[in-house]
Amino acid sequence: MEIDYVNSASLAGRFNWHLSNLRFSEQGDYLRVVTTSGNGRSGFEHKLNILLASDNEFSVVNQLPNATNVTPIGKVSDDGKVYEDIKAVRFFENNAYIVTFLTIDPLYVIDLSDNNNPKIAGALEIPGYSAYLHPISDGLLLGIGQNIDENRIGLFEASATAEDDKVDTSVAPVIEGAKVSLFDVSDITAPREIQSIVYENGYTPVEYDYKALSHLVMENGDHRFALPIERWKTNSVTEGDNSFMVWQAENFLSLIEVSSANETLKQVGNINANDQSGNSSSWDDRSIIHNDDVYYIHGNQVWRSYWQNPELISGPF
Repeated sequence: MEIDYVNSASLAGRFNWHLSNLRFSEQGDYLRVVTTSGNGRSGFEHKLNILLASDNEFSVVNQLPNATNVTPIGKVSDDGKVYEDIKAVRFFENNAYIVTFLTIDPLYVIDLSDNNNPKIAGALEIPGYSAYLHPISDGLLLGIGQNIDENRIGLFEASATAEDDKVDTSVAPVIEGAKVSLFDVSDITAPREIQSIVYENGYTPVEYDYKALSHLVMENGDHRFALPIERWKTNSVTEGDNSFMVWQAENFLSLIEVSSANETLKQVGNINANDQSGNSSSWDDRSIIHNDDVYYIHGNQVWRSYWQNPELISGPF
């Protein structure tokens, strides 16, 4: 196989460092690219660029926003600027999904069925954000990221400033942590969140590296996913007359199942890593799903379990 130079183009902006390869999509002779200019202080400008390959160069066919479809990608603040940065981009067939975030998560569905007329078809606002988007079908989308209480900053300020009477501190805060969401995108004008799972005080390396996510499609059409979760807990320790709190990491592999037929998201269970090696980071955690066998790799150890009975664990090896 030979690699040959074909086309090139120059676009204003950048692709950012986070999963930047997912900002590109090739469809026939068209290249779709998402770029970002600006910053969080002066405001961002996000653009979806559509380029056509011809005569050893790319020509820009259209961009979004444009003169016809002027709505920016990202919510506009009172000063007319966009301060939400892009958290996730994913192309799938004739749609693009873009997540921006500042205090809440707008999930944008962009219609690319006409390359000469790209447009924002619909948007959904929910707490937190998705950092990685995984299309399951043309009607279902899996999002993995963080659940964040949009009122957390306001609640903190209210507790620190007695004069602030605009924040209702009696409202229970949203449970924060790693979040897996199943979205219905069958109607691109009205995306909605079907179900979600939140791992309190947790995070998953899938947010930064989708290779940490394992995915297997079963014969019946169900989708099996395995993602590592890490969270820190405090334990009370007593030594003599002294008591103190000790932080301890908890690492486990979460097994979740998506039924395309029933459009449901289910947490099957967890495979816990009783790691005695002192390697607490989940950054490089990986897993393998082979039929009903599941292998969880954490640090330099491997645990084996079963999809139907994840509590039956053997290892580490």
